[in-house]
Amino acid sequence: MLRCSLSYRIPLAAYILRGTVRHIFRRTPKGRTLLQTLTIQLLKLVMSLRVTNVAQTRKLMNFSNGVVHLRSGTLTQKSRSQWATKVKGHGWEGYWIPFKNQNTASKAQLQAQHAKKVSLADVGADCDIVMFAIHGDALMWLTCYRSWMKLLHQKHNVKIGVLSVEYKTKFPGALNECVAAYRHLVEHQGIDPKRIVMCGDSAGGNLCLTTALKLRDDYPHIPLPAGQVLFSPFVPCPQPFKDSPDDYITHYGGQMFVEGYTQNLVKIQTSPYFSPINAPSLAGLPKQLIYIGGVEALRPSIERYVNKARADGVEVQDIMKEGMAHDYCLIEEISGRKAMREAEEILAKFVAQIRNESIGIAIHIRYRMTLLRPHFPVIENIQERPVVTNRVFGYDEEHDANQNREEGTGLAEGRDTDTAEGRDADIAGNDSAVDEVRAVEKDTGSIDAGLDTSPS
Repeated sequence: MLRCSLSYRIPLAAYILRGTVRHIFRRTPKGRTLLQTLTIQLLKLVMSLRVTNVAQTRKLMNFSNGVVHLRSGTLTQKSRSQWATKVKGHGWEGYWIPFKNQNTASKAQLQAQHAKKVSLADVGADCDIVMFAIHGDALMWLTCYRSWMKLLHQKHNVKIGVLSVEYKTKFPGALNECVAAYRHLVEHQGIDPKRIVMCGDSAGGNLCLTTALKLRDDYPHIPLPAGQVLFSPFVPCPQPFKDSPDDYITHYGGQMFVEGYTQNLVKIQTSPYFSPINAPSLAGLPKQLIYIGGVEALRPSIERYVNKARADGVEVQDIMKEGMAHDYCLIEEISGRKAMREAEEILAKFVAQIRNESIGIAIHIRYRMTLLRPHFPVIENIQERPVVTNRVFGYDEEHDANQNREEGTGLAEGRDTDTAEGRDADIAGNDSAVDEVRAVEKDTGSIDAGLDTSPS
C-alpha cells in the first residue's frame, strides 16, 4: 500500500481544499464536475514534483494507471497481453497491438483472436493503417487505442494496428529509438508510409515532431508518415510557461523534465531536435491534427508552434477545447466521456481520410460513378485512365473495375435510358451503387475529388 509522509499529506489536503473551494464558488471551467476538479488537483500535486520524490511519483503514476486498467478490464498482465505483444528490433522496442474486430466478432471469435500468436514479423500486418504511437508507457493508453480501433472499424470500415514505442528518458536516446522504430517499420516490414499515422501526447507529441524532422533531414530517402495526431504536444519555447490554476502541468514539473531529458545542456535545449520551434523551417512535415486544452499551461507554446508550422506550409488542423486541461482527450477522469468521444470522432475522420488517400479512393469513386452516367452527365467526359492494381490491401482494382463494367452493362441491358421510365428502372437497379457513392462522399467530403472532368 502507498505510504505517504506527513509532508505529503498536508499539501494533498491543501490541494483538495483549494479545488473544492474554487468549485463551490464556480471559479473552475464551466461544466467541470467536482470529481474532475479534485482529480486535476491530485495530478497537479503529483506532477509538480515539489513534495514527492521520483520514486513516490512513479508509484502514484503506477497507481493511477492501475485505476485506468481496472476500469477497462485490463488490470492483470494476462489481460493486457491479450491485446499487446512486446516486440523488439535493432535499437528500439515497444508493443504491437494488432487489429481485432470488436464490433461484429462473437466472444468466441474475439477469444480466438486473443489466442493468436504474434511476433515482430506480424507488425503492420492485417490492417489498413498503422498508428505509430510514442509514449513512455505504451499500455497506459491501451484503452484509448482499443476505442479508436473499434470506432474506426465501425464508422469508417478502417482497420488499424498500433505500434507503441517505448523510449528512454534522455536525449538523444529517445529520439534515436523512435527513428529506428520508424525505419524498421518502413524498411524491414515494408509498410507504405502512406499507411502510417504518428501519434503522441505531451513529450510523446514532441518526439513525433522531432522524429519527423530527423527523418526529413538525415534520411531523405525514407518518406515521412501520411499524418500526425498530437495531443497537447510539449513544444519548448524560450519563454517559460505559466502555471494554470485549472491544469495539472506546472512550470516547476516541466522544468524538472527538461533538465532531466536534456541533462541541462544548452546545446540540446536550443536544438530543433528538442524544440521544433528552433528549426529554421518546418516545411515538408506531414499534415497534423493537434488537440489543445483551453486552460492548459502549454497552450501558448502549442499555438506558437501551430502558427510557425502554417507559415512554413504545413497543413495543420488544430482543435482547441475551452475549459479542458492537458491531454483532456485521453483521460476521461478529467474531461468526461462526451469530450473524449468528440475528440475520437475527429481523430477517426482524420485517419479515415488518410486511408482513403492511401488507396486512391478517387479511382473507386470514378468506376462506381460510371454506373450512374445517365444521371450525372458531367462525368460523360471522364478520360480513360490506366487501371491500377493494388493487392496490398487485399483487393484487386483491375478485377473490381472489370466487374463494375459488367454490372453497368447488365443493368442498362434492355432499357432505354433516354426515357423517364428507363431512367427510373436504371436508378432502381443502381441503389447499391448510389448508396456506396453517398457513403464515400460522406467520408471524403466530396465525390468530385480526384475526378477528371476535362474533355476527352
